[in-house]
Amino acid sequence: MTYSCKVVAVVLAALASAAGAQNYPNKPVRFIVPFAAGGGSDFVARVVAQKFNEAFGQPLVVDNRG
Repeated sequence: MTYSCKVVAVVLAALASAAGAQNYPNKPVRFIVPFAAGGGSDFVARVVAQKFNEAFGQPLVVDNRG
């Protein structure tokens, strides 16, 4: 590797770390469940939504579309 390639690699790594510093997701995430509410898939989706909220601090909105 030449010196200029190493410099480019360091600059790209620095830019990638700056991009990763943004809060993601920055608004509520919508989780579409293709079944009616009240079934097993709805229960699992709501448990996943609760764990997502605990992990990321952002709400996961469960949208049932039967």
